[in-house]
Amino acid sequence: MNDFEALQGLWQVHSSTFEGRPVDESATHYVISGKSMREIVPDLVDDGSLRSTFILDESTAPKRLTLILDYNGPDGPPDPNPIVLRYLYRLDGDTLTLCSDEFGEFPLSICDDYSIMTLVRETGPVPESKRPAGIPTLKDELLGELEWDDNLHWYRGRLQIAELSFRLSLNPEEGTDVSQALLRAKQVVGDFARYRAMAEEYAVRELLNLKNSTWPDDDGRPITAEEFKARMRLDSITIESDACTTFWHDDGDLFYGHSIQVSIDADDHCSGVDIPG
Repeated sequence: MNDFEALQGLWQVHSSTFEGRPVDESATHYVISGKSMREIVPDLVDDGSLRSTFILDESTAPKRLTLILDYNGPDGPPDPNPIVLRYLYRLDGDTLTLCSDEFGEFPLSICDDYSIMTLVRETGPVPESKRPAGIPTLKDELLGELEWDDNLHWYRGRLQIAELSFRLSLNPEEGTDVSQALLRAKQVVGDFARYRAMAEEYAVRELLNLKNSTWPDDDGRPITAEEFKARMRLDSITIESDACTTFWHDDGDLFYGHSIQVSIDADDHCSGVDIPG
């Protein structure tokens, strides 16, 4: 029996460490079926949006396992930019050891310098995940359909305005309705060009000098405000129940992959900027 055949079935998370120190894992089990390696997190709803497949390389020492996470769903087209996780693995009977590097590359060896997760084979039934709450989808003529996300506890959808596609999330506080966030969303989307320009101008004003002084491009040439705006691209808008609105941008490598976050308060004043990630 080769490793691919031996890995099939249900595996329970026995332990997890980072640099030798114990860490908590949200997943309790993994189910391997064919080329699929599915994570079981009982506290979360599995919405079926993830296609998780793996590739083994038994020719190396230690052996390698590459896990590919594609959020286009099991039946969707292949994502051109999936999340790729790289592990060294050791299979010893009913024990599977996975070792990973925090930077996403293959570790040099299976040792406590890295993250190590130990799985043991289990023969019982596959644990059930959390069931959906059954909160109905919001439908709006301007915003389209916004589905409830049971794990993030907000409504989410995707909008297309001219050439730009971005995600929209409405985040009601627990125990309150979404009416205020919905009203604010319609205001922002209804005057989208102005709000988008407001966020971009504020990001340039607050971050351009930081970019040129601390995060230079490879050629060392300072960039202009127009170049800065051209490289940042809106990825999503999040609106809270108090009408505070956050524009999240892909940074176009301005800050080496960090997001550009611009906050606008309920009175339409830009109230903060950050480069998280």
